[in-house]
Amino acid sequence: MFKKRDMLLFIVLLVGGVVAVSFFLVHPSLQSVRDTLAFSIILKMRPTGLLLYFAWIAKCRPPKAGQIIMTLMASVPWQGFLFSSTRLVVLNATVLTFVGIGYLLFINVMQDKNNKPLCYATAMLSLVLLLQMQYYSYLDGKTHFWIVSLVLASLAGIAVYCLIYRGLNWLLDEDTILERISVCFIVTAIVFVLSWSTANNMNYFLDFSEPEEYCMTIVDKQTRSSRSGTYYELVLVYNENEVTLGVSQSTYFQNEIGDVFSVALYQGFWGEPYYIADE
Repeated sequence: MFKKRDMLLFIVLLVGGVVAVSFFLVHPSLQSVRDTLAFSIILKMRPTGLLLYFAWIAKCRPPKAGQIIMTLMASVPWQGFLFSSTRLVVLNATVLTFVGIGYLLFINVMQDKNNKPLCYATAMLSLVLLLQMQYYSYLDGKTHFWIVSLVLASLAGIAVYCLIYRGLNWLLDEDTILERISVCFIVTAIVFVLSWSTANNMNYFLDFSEPEEYCMTIVDKQTRSSRSGTYYELVLVYNENEVTLGVSQSTYFQNEIGDVFSVALYQGFWGEPYYIADE
């Protein structure tokens, strides 16, 4: 488990980081800062720093092999600067996520170590990294992967509860109803996000279909602000229907209403078409 010193350091770093980043995300006068490369790098440093903390500083850090795996996972946000192929970056992120979670689960079960906080923290941070590895977009942001993910997550939650009921108590700190429900909920959430993001990423990095070029007319432009930054969107006419495409800040300001915009549409490995805008 954590020592008080490690826990205090972790809380200070976490709270300080959240407060500092939240100020940039919320304050309206800093919108231009949020769209800069420097701020993008700051956002990448958050999960990287936390993963390195759990790997090398925290008391419940894993053995050397686990430290190496978690260090590789911490490098995921920066691989986009190293590799020209975004498919390779997404593939690496997906594989490292499964390897990291699987390894930590293995050492927690087989070596009889109380590493549950480490397992949960690494799983959550890994999923955050995996969700960030999207170099593609879906038309109107809609897919059907969430249905399968919801089924898998529900089955996983039920299976874990049944295992606990049958006496598999290593997942629990205390054998109480609240503890059982909490563990099942955490497992269900992890499985849902992991399966959903993996299905989306596989639809991208396993797809080698030839893109179809579409020229669409821009009928509107809009922006959306959230805690993770500003999203720029173009509303275009596609097959006599309006679709909304997310684009970069530079593409947003380079194009005006009435312009013709070129989009590369791919079929997707699972048959869910996605697009990559020509920028």
